[in-house]
Amino acid sequence: MKRIVIIFTGLLIFSIAFTMIYSYSYQMSQAVQFEDENLEEVIRDELSVPEDDLTVGMLSNVTSLEAKGADITSLRGIEHLTELETLDLEDNFVEDVRPLQNLSELEILNLRNNEITSLEAIHFDSLRGLENLKELSLRHNVKRPDPDDGSYQYRIEDISILAGFTSLEKLSLRDNHIQDATPLNTLINLEELDLSQNPLKNGDVQFLENFENLSHLNLRESNIQDIQFLEDLDELTYLNLHSNEKIYNFTPIQDLVGLETLIIPNVPIGEHIEVLENLTNLTRLNVRNTGIEDVSVIGHLMENGALQDQPSLEVEAIIDLTENPISVEKEGQASGYAPIRDYWDNISVREPENLLSPKDQELYINEYMASNGETISDDEGNYHDWIELYNPTDESIELSGYYLSDDETNPTRWEIPEDVVIEADDYIVIWASGEDRLDNNGMHHTNFSISRQGEPIILMGPDGETTIDFIAQREVPRDRSFGRMPDGDDQLTYFNSPTPGDENDDDGFDEVLSTPRFSHQGGFYEQSFDLEIESDEGTEIYYTLDGSEPTEDSKLYDGVLSIEETLSEELPKVQTVRAVTRGDSGELSEIATHSYFVGRDVHNRFNFPVISLNTDSDNLFDEEIGIYAEGNYENRGREWEHPMAFELYEPNGVLGISQNLGVRIHGGITRNRDQKSLRFYARGSYDEDDWMHYEFFPSLQAYGDSDEEIDAFKRILLRNSGNDHNDLSFRDAFMQSLVEDIGNFAPQASRPAIAFINGEYWGIYNIRERQDEYYLESHYDGVNPDNVTILEEGSADFDKGNPDGQAHYHDMIEYIEQNGLEEDEHYQYIQTLMDVDNYMDYIISQVYLANSDWPHNNIRFWRYLTDEYDPDAVEGRDGRWRWLLYDTDHGFEMYTSDDRRDNTRGVVHDTVEWILHPEESTFLIRHLLENDEFNEEFKSRFIDYLNIHFNTDRVLHQIQQFEALYEDEMGLHLKRWDINHHDVDEWYESIDTLRYFAEERPSIVRSYLDDHFGLGESFELNIEHEQRHKGTVLVNGQDPFMYEDVDYDWIWQGIYYESTPIHIEPQAEEGYEFIGWENDEYDKDEEIVVSSDTLLQPIFEEIDTTYYVSEAEGVRNARILNYILSYTLALLLGALSVWTLAYFAPKHRQSLIKAVVILLFLVSIGVSIPILVEFTNVGFALLTDAFSIGIFMIVFSLGGLLGLLLPKNTKEIRVFNA
Repeated sequence: MKRIVIIFTGLLIFSIAFTMIYSYSYQMSQAVQFEDENLEEVIRDELSVPEDDLTVGMLSNVTSLEAKGADITSLRGIEHLTELETLDLEDNFVEDVRPLQNLSELEILNLRNNEITSLEAIHFDSLRGLENLKELSLRHNVKRPDPDDGSYQYRIEDISILAGFTSLEKLSLRDNHIQDATPLNTLINLEELDLSQNPLKNGDVQFLENFENLSHLNLRESNIQDIQFLEDLDELTYLNLHSNEKIYNFTPIQDLVGLETLIIPNVPIGEHIEVLENLTNLTRLNVRNTGIEDVSVIGHLMENGALQDQPSLEVEAIIDLTENPISVEKEGQASGYAPIRDYWDNISVREPENLLSPKDQELYINEYMASNGETISDDEGNYHDWIELYNPTDESIELSGYYLSDDETNPTRWEIPEDVVIEADDYIVIWASGEDRLDNNGMHHTNFSISRQGEPIILMGPDGETTIDFIAQREVPRDRSFGRMPDGDDQLTYFNSPTPGDENDDDGFDEVLSTPRFSHQGGFYEQSFDLEIESDEGTEIYYTLDGSEPTEDSKLYDGVLSIEETLSEELPKVQTVRAVTRGDSGELSEIATHSYFVGRDVHNRFNFPVISLNTDSDNLFDEEIGIYAEGNYENRGREWEHPMAFELYEPNGVLGISQNLGVRIHGGITRNRDQKSLRFYARGSYDEDDWMHYEFFPSLQAYGDSDEEIDAFKRILLRNSGNDHNDLSFRDAFMQSLVEDIGNFAPQASRPAIAFINGEYWGIYNIRERQDEYYLESHYDGVNPDNVTILEEGSADFDKGNPDGQAHYHDMIEYIEQNGLEEDEHYQYIQTLMDVDNYMDYIISQVYLANSDWPHNNIRFWRYLTDEYDPDAVEGRDGRWRWLLYDTDHGFEMYTSDDRRDNTRGVVHDTVEWILHPEESTFLIRHLLENDEFNEEFKSRFIDYLNIHFNTDRVLHQIQQFEALYEDEMGLHLKRWDINHHDVDEWYESIDTLRYFAEERPSIVRSYLDDHFGLGESFELNIEHEQRHKGTVLVNGQDPFMYEDVDYDWIWQGIYYESTPIHIEPQAEEGYEFIGWENDEYDKDEEIVVSSDTLLQPIFEEIDTTYYVSEAEGVRNARILNYILSYTLALLLGALSVWTLAYFAPKHRQSLIKAVVILLFLVSIGVSIPILVEFTNVGFALLTDAFSIGIFMIVFSLGGLLGLLLPKNTKEIRVFNA
């Protein structure tokens, strides 16, 4: 009996072990399904398994996964990567991170640029249990908004969830919209933190003083003012304070003796450079544009081994000293660059690469101006920068061959032309205009201009190597100059009264004062607060509250200012505070401007960006100079341009751009409206930047192959909607949105905004691009604005750019007049002079829109100047004329209820019934339509556009989007300007008029096309398509379903004609294939010819990428072993179970046991007949490709039959009575 128990126990243990082995093996061999095919592809690449099943066992071996830029949206399935330690998901679209919550080994997670705008929305709090997570990146999470979405809140703002991630050691939140960083105060284990490029409210990061483990801190462009917290961060080796211009106390830096990298460009540390003297471990230093004049401290550091290459330690030094007012010393002097000259070549990466040689002085740069607003003008009335040279000798000097430059890396930038002589003890003024010419007054212009922010002025000798004179970079205020006092002296100063071409005789002032520091940055605030303003010691602060420029006659700041709630008033207001610092000599700093929007729930108040505009009231309303004043608003030109502070805040309160610009009145007849359109100019004379660097229009991209987003603008418009001002306020923007996907002619981007002028509510404006040479430069990458000609109206009058190209157009018109365009030879030649496709799209769009203020008006076209047509040139630079669409306010039922019936022939011919069109305005289209090829393409394309771009469903959808975008603000806007008696219902009625036009216009245009071209019988082409994600059907090369947000109910209907051929082409999406048409009406590869009412129903199927026969050898062998063990275990379990029952059962039960076992076998056979049939077809693969419970039952019952056959005899045991 004991032997039996031992045998039974052993078999039982064996069975349990095999069961566990089987269960684990079975689990590891299970195939994992991924919801996102892109994630699956990345994992396959990582495992080198291109086709076969991905099993749990395989995934458990992955410890690191790089999935950068894979277009992943779902992480479902990644939870099986249980040993994953590093996960890089940069540049994807992850929507939910919960699949990561059980990856307990995860240490590094990169979610950079995943369009995450809310951590809560992606369930980021589910990851709090990942105790091993040490490194996290949420950098640059930008969601490009739908143009029809008015929220524009498209970066991470709320980081309160991160407070629970206390195990983090490295965290990057760079380039988001975080205003409050205090939730991070619990993350005291952080060693590296990147908060750069976040608009931190008032730069508050004082909680960092408790982060004693920090070694790497990046606070670039984060509004930091107070760096007192640095005192306790003894472990710092990397510190980046780039462009935090308001920092005023640099003392905390002096004890950071462990620093190896210090990056502080655009931070005013110049006068406090001594705080660096103990930082002897520095190997990298960026002090670009920090106001440093004396480099002796840096020379001392280099003398002690800092900032020097150390090859033995593999240390390469890096330094940037550019854009600082460091002088060039005369030979033998210890000033200027002298303290660092001996060490400069022992720096691997250095800016400037080469130091200018010591000066060999015979001439002087005596005075210059970098921001000429109204001091002196050139021969054309333009106010350019200028440079004055002085000859102190008693002999004249020939300047030919000398060089002037504003760039130390290119000191020979502009060569002074021949025959330029400076007389003895005399001066010469040279314009720094960038125009490189000799003007009508005999004055020379350089090929560079001078940045107001400051650039060095360099005079080099004819050999290009000898430095004659050098004035280091300085920021020079508008209409102030900088130079030597007295003439030719080493003493440099600023002049309040510039003297170009004459003796310097102004006492001047020694430095540009810092702007005042505000305790609260401009933006959105829920409740009132006290504002404090500070300035440098020994200065005074003057301020205004009415938007005007503060002067010493303004209010003197002597205490806290109370900023009260103003948004709740009947017409909301904004409180703007403008302040300047005044020094001992009476000089004034630049103006600091901050606008405060204060009110309950302010962050949900605005659907649009809000723009605060501030200027002296006289600049707008004064009878003499005011551009808004009656009698003045019609005036044009630079003399009617005034400075204005421009601040744009996104709807969530984030400051987008704050810049001083020039403003003029914009528009034609609508200049007489109470709310006038405004045109803004970026110039160096107003601000340090002569471009507006901001994405006014998110996702706006250049044409052609370039995918760069347009984020720099020379000029921008705030348009009052023109002739639509007292109606919809969006008519032109709406109509241009209809054509933005047509061809390659460039409409104007648009975005609504709410403006406040000098604190007063000014209603809705549309931010628009201005179509000029700079517009072309940004939209057509590489187009030089000096090399384009823009003409206007049918008479081809010169408008903007380079007038040299005007003759080319007139020559083209003359050629057509002489030759006509009926013959293909002439038509083909004209296509080398003008972009005929562009012109055709332009005409079709204007005709559909029924723009009644065209073509006698509002025509604009342009050309890039080339010697001849270049068919291989990039977009826009082939030398052909192209047309621009603008000012379509008179379209879509404007002013007349009959516009929807506007006859297409009115454009084809000279006139329409109610307005005279000059013959020259329609000259091109009339002659082009004489050509058969153009004629056929014109009518075919027009019909296509009516069915797709101008499809009624699509147009109605756009109307609905604009209505929803504007309606919340319209009531207040109408009230502000007393439009329609503030009646919003009339606004809705006007929108209904648009809808009526959209419904009626296509049929009316078709009737006119039929009248003119003879289109023949019409028929309907219907495409029913419920699975658009699998593919589409192109009609004449265009996708009828291209506007995915339009609800077609998956049935698109187009109207075509017998005379217009239709080309049908099914097009499958990636991963799918076209297999035919429903009902087999057409063969798969048949060319479909449609000439009667037709319904097409395409069928697309997913491409089968599953293959069993080529499974990876290792996995296949493991499966075979797994199933052999499983079925062997089933056999043993069956035999052991039956043998045990039979052994211990009485003899009279033996027959019952046999019957049960046989019955079980028969039942399992019956149940498994389908499997056995399949076995005959598939063979052994069935056993190795899928575990089957039916096969398991058969094997188990076979084991039972075997158990009946095993011997059950034992020795008889007798019991005696002792």
